[in-house]
Amino acid sequence: MLRSLVGSEMCIRDRYSSAAMVDPLPPADVSNVSNYKPSWQVGAHFPHRRVQAGEVQCALLACLPMHKFTLLCGPDAAMIENAAYCQVIVFGRDFQDLQCLEELNDSENWSTLTGLPLAGAILIRPDGHIAARVEDISGVDLGVMFNQILSIKA
Repeated sequence: MLRSLVGSEMCIRDRYSSAAMVDPLPPADVSNVSNYKPSWQVGAHFPHRRVQAGEVQCALLACLPMHKFTLLCGPDAAMIENAAYCQVIVFGRDFQDLQCLEELNDSENWSTLTGLPLAGAILIRPDGHIAARVEDISGVDLGVMFNQILSIKA
């Protein structure tokens, strides 16, 4: 992790690349942290977003539990049954992204932000880093994914 003071702002850029990630990208170039752009890619820290969850406006990170994984699903993702290791939240159903709600509808917003189809999902580790991205959650065995991330041999 690299922390650098640029002007009066603290910029934090970190990306992990290890067996605890599913198909991680190579480590990011951190030679110039002033050009930081949030990433929705595996290994990056989950981006900060301002959302409305029910009647409350908060940071999306505040909606994620610190004691378990979070599966953030697109608006058309299949419902996940028996997700014992993770909390499941659905974009557009469980929260509204306030930062670009006026610019795009919820479906376009998901795809524009994440680069994933509407049936896709992002698995977020308890420390806030993205562990995996999937194009269609209906075809994914979560048990196999967790075994890889947690380095459990089947």
